Amino acid sequence: MAPSEAEENRAWDRAEGEPEKAYAHFLKWLALEDRNLVRAAKAMRLSHARLLELSSSWSWQARGAAYDQHESRKIADACAKDRLAAARAIAQDIRESAEARLDVPAGERDPAGVQKLATALKAITPALEDPAPAQTVRIDIEGLYTAVRLREQQREEDEEGSAA
Repeated sequence: MAPSEAEENRAWDRAEGEPEKAYAHFLKWLALEDRNLVRAAKAMRLSHARLLELSSSWSWQARGAAYDQHESRKIADACAKDRLAAARAIAQDIRESAEARLDVPAGERDPAGVQKLATALKAITPALEDPAPAQTVRIDIEGLYTAVRLREQQREEDEEGSAA
């Protein structure tokens, strides 16, 4: 598979005409936690003037910023995917629990509680199937929790009333 145009023209790749040794110095500088040229010169055993010349000639600051932005985007994308996957897993668990609670004989069902659960299930289903934002999933989950709690309270009250 051929790389995309964006992958082919990444700013931190070796620039056209950039000497191999200059690019090697750039990669060392790019890997530093503190990209201060004075400290980098010492760490790389080069003179500050030489490193400044290389940095200026080959746009190290701009290329480093582009690299940092690219890496930040990758991290943010991974975090967003993890949050969405977690929200979907929670939503699926709640949905299964709610569906199990709905699977009771008709005579024992509280019509209002059943309606609330059914409404909550309809609201949460798109969150399980579509790539919805995590905050939408959170809102649906809160609605479902409320419906389940109401149903459990009603069941407890019914049990207490029949025991008395």
